[in-house]
Amino acid sequence: IKLSSRLKGLWNTYKRTQGVLQALKAIKLDEKRKEEELALQKFIDSDRARKAKYGTVLPKIAELYGKKALRGPHDMLLYYLLRNTTLLNNAYVAYEASIERKKKDTDREAKYMDRSFDKTKEDLELNLKNYDETADKTILKGMLLRAAALDEQHRIPAVDKILTLAPDKEKAIDIFIEKAYGTSKLNDKDYLKSIFDKTTLELSKLEDPFIELVINLYPSYQEKRDNDKAETGVLDELLALYIDVKKEFAGSDFIPDANSTLRFTYGHVRGYSPADAVYMKPFTTLTGVMEKNTGKEPFEAPSKLIELYNKQDFGKAWNPILKDVPVNFLYNMDTTGGNSGSPVFNAKGQLVGLNFDRVFRATINDFAWNESYSRSIGVDIRYIIWFLEKFGGAGQLLKEMNL
Repeated sequence: IKLSSRLKGLWNTYKRTQGVLQALKAIKLDEKRKEEELALQKFIDSDRARKAKYGTVLPKIAELYGKKALRGPHDMLLYYLLRNTTLLNNAYVAYEASIERKKKDTDREAKYMDRSFDKTKEDLELNLKNYDETADKTILKGMLLRAAALDEQHRIPAVDKILTLAPDKEKAIDIFIEKAYGTSKLNDKDYLKSIFDKTTLELSKLEDPFIELVINLYPSYQEKRDNDKAETGVLDELLALYIDVKKEFAGSDFIPDANSTLRFTYGHVRGYSPADAVYMKPFTTLTGVMEKNTGKEPFEAPSKLIELYNKQDFGKAWNPILKDVPVNFLYNMDTTGGNSGSPVFNAKGQLVGLNFDRVFRATINDFAWNESYSRSIGVDIRYIIWFLEKFGGAGQLLKEMNL
């Protein structure tokens, strides 16, 4: 139970990535992009003034991403060492807070500013509720073993220091982990609260193995952060030039990425064909839910839902065209991070559903959109209302919404 949300997140990411890779190969996007870039570079080189301004844009972008790719395993491990290990993350936040909180408020990293510091501490306390020592140990050992296998150019000095504890790498990591989890008090909520008032020097004297590891890791994190900021600055300039020359090449404006902004798009309810001789209808139904039910995860329908179906207690949710209760529907619009839960309206401005996903083939939409397979999935408002009334017993909510 403690790990369930993290596991669901990991499986969701894994499934999405599999869909992206499958679609990349199916539509041969890498080949198309190479052809586009060759044509763009040829266009740039065909004019002296254009070449002087844009001639090195594509090569420099390629060079920058080449360097990022080489550093990828190193940077990923630094990121996940903290993100997936509770006690090490607690130590890191406490240690970095002691450094950042000495700065002027506007010069601090965002989560240590006065307006958000209480929330940062609360998040750590909440994370402790889902702390499981066995899982934490397993994840940390896995991360350290991967770090121990990095090439010489991308070593993490703090991990190499752990490896000196024994001739065998795995044995050295086991020694560190047993000592760290056996002596650290960073899994105690009250103790964790108390150390946020300590200075950097006071923290270093606590003799907590996780804090000692963070002190040794901190220069590596600072280096990574500085690299990321420097690369972002260079990339922002290059991409601005890239967009400008791409507009010249296209001879018209085009719609840019709209991530982290308010989006309002329109389209049509529409099925699609993911493979030869296969057609996915635009609506799924309650009968389909029953047909998928196996009684086991992930297709385990609640007994009350089965009972309602067997009684044919559908009320106003029954649709005479489908001859069933509509559950989900497809539409040829895009979904990306932050869209989940967005309202779907019909042409009259009536709420007809809530967006929550995209079809497996459409996980590539962040890279390429195509009318033939790009479909989002919304849960039908008729099913939501029926579910609230019949299954959830939430009549008071329906009354509040004048339904």
